[in-house]
Amino acid sequence: MMNGVDSMKRVLIARECSYDGSYIVGTHQYAQFFLKDGWEVFWLGGPWNFAWLLGDLIKPPHHFHRSLQHIRSWQDGVKQIGLGFYSYSTFSLFDYRNLPIVKAPWFLKNLLKFTFPSLRQVLKKSDWHKVDLLWLSNLKTTLGIYEIINAECIVYHVTDDYNQFPSVPPSFYKLEEEFVRNRASIILAASHEVFKKMKVWNDNTYYLPNGVDISRFSKRLPSPDEYASIPRPRIIYVGALEHWFDLKLTYEVACNLKDYSFILIGHPRIDMHELDSLPNVYSLGRKDYDEVPKYLQHSDVGIIPFQINDLTHSISPIKLYEYFAAGLPVVSVRLKEVEHLNSPAYLACNPNEFSIYVQLAVANRKVEECYEFARINTWEARYIRLKEIRQNYLAL
Repeated sequence: MMNGVDSMKRVLIARECSYDGSYIVGTHQYAQFFLKDGWEVFWLGGPWNFAWLLGDLIKPPHHFHRSLQHIRSWQDGVKQIGLGFYSYSTFSLFDYRNLPIVKAPWFLKNLLKFTFPSLRQVLKKSDWHKVDLLWLSNLKTTLGIYEIINAECIVYHVTDDYNQFPSVPPSFYKLEEEFVRNRASIILAASHEVFKKMKVWNDNTYYLPNGVDISRFSKRLPSPDEYASIPRPRIIYVGALEHWFDLKLTYEVACNLKDYSFILIGHPRIDMHELDSLPNVYSLGRKDYDEVPKYLQHSDVGIIPFQINDLTHSISPIKLYEYFAAGLPVVSVRLKEVEHLNSPAYLACNPNEFSIYVQLAVANRKVEECYEFARINTWEARYIRLKEIRQNYLAL
């Protein structure tokens, strides 16, 4: 269906994670559609460095595992991981983050110039120094790549307002603005808040939200073993347990609904002690991406209990689409992007509303309505739109 038009084109995708890392992001989906469409794909992960490795040693084990994956990928060199699909992770001599000295703009501008071995030489030796499309995600690790690669078109895929993360230096704002204004060919914004910001800097900005692989989440699977001891109704959250997760809200809702089981899947990077002390809260830790669908399918409601701030207003939560694709009704806080999507999700403004909507979602589960929203928001639909955007750019 998709082959022919873009036969033997080449795209290099640069982002902070290795392709075979511990989590799946939207860029993985686009990479697979490029392959199906006849493109050759090069996934450039990293860069990792010793500061990152040392930092991961004091974090939960999966963070160190992430660093080990980067190291192995770096040691392997450029590796073919499929027909027309290559990957490599870089090692940089320093980092760029919100700490003394390394928060200066110079460190981001030169992050990919000071690599071992030389990234420029690695790409030239493997004949990947010239591409049709350069795809950048998470610019705070990939900015300098455009000076190393000769690209016909540069796409900046923006999934978050990175300036809202405490680890990102204040200098990033100006660097991002300069890149968007002067270097990027196409900007793909995953949320309307990000779209509005980028559109001011570059008129060639398009709204392209996240999507879902319906077949992965709708194919019926057996119930997880852990669920044998977790009574229904089951209210589930799958995702990052980071500083934007609203512990207070979740605690109050779980206290309001003592006969409901609250299931949390993900590695915590915040203090979960008080929440985990509740008898109806079940923290199951991180699960492999392939396992997640069965946990969703045998639950009753999917929740998005985030804090409300500029960071969360800028996101397009993939979990919203995945919950719906698994047939789950969704209760979320009133995020601007979720509100804009006009989905079947219940949108709450406070813990009492959230509790009421969870009860309503359990009592009035409309599975077909959930599936229908997922069907019109697939990754395939997003890729088709991406092709249209690129063709329009080439026609200018």
